Amino acid sequence: MKRFYWNEHGVCENPNIITYKCINKYSLELRTARTPNKLWIYSLSFRGKDEGHSSLPSLKNTIFNSEFEAKQKALKESIEIINWRNTPVRYTRLLNMLEKELQSTPQLTLF
Repeated sequence: MKRFYWNEHGVCENPNIITYKCINKYSLELRTARTPNKLWIYSLSFRGKDEGHSSLPSLKNTIFNSEFEAKQKALKESIEIINWRNTPVRYTRLLNMLEKELQSTPQLTLF
């Protein structure tokens, strides 16, 4: 299993990174990391046309029991962040990618 390194400020220096990018160069970067107490966190960076949003994977962030849970929450939050923009229509392709990813993530079922 990958070992994550944390600096003195509680920020992960080597998170897992997934990038969703459109031909228009709009992108969203989703980072996840396992904390020292075996829980998971996420952070997001959105780059749009003359606007953006970014955060770092920090121990101060909300924690999750699994990477799957962290990714699900990150995808939902990223869709909200982009829809909050003044002109979310310009990001339709990126939003479609994120919504498709959210729906295609395998769901675990217990019997």
